[in-house]
Amino acid sequence: MPVMLEFLEQAYRNGQWVMWLAEENGVIVSHVYIERIRKVPRPTSFDCEYGYLTNMYTLPAWRGKEVGAELLRHAVDWAREQKLEMIILWPAKGREAFYQRGGFIHEPEAMSQELGEK
Repeated sequence: MPVMLEFLEQAYRNGQWVMWLAEENGVIVSHVYIERIRKVPRPTSFDCEYGYLTNMYTLPAWRGKEVGAELLRHAVDWAREQKLEMIILWPAKGREAFYQRGGFIHEPEAMSQELGEK
């Protein structure tokens, strides 16, 4: 079984990932994923989660037609309904404006470290 299919089946079964798809005539034209990530419990809140939004993609022929924006709205609405504390994402280069139109704030303060082989 292909690795992506295995991932999607497991993600669907365990509920850690939620996915939204837009299709036309049986072809997926856009999709977005959110992973639910449980935070370390705090004295004032024991059950906090945030969402990691990733894999947002719309086929080039469908861009500019609000398909991706509509999926993003559904994902954000779902996160609110689930009472997630926040949604984080790392936009592809040049796609920051798309997410800003969707209500996201560009936070240049985040830091990361690639953990490749030494």
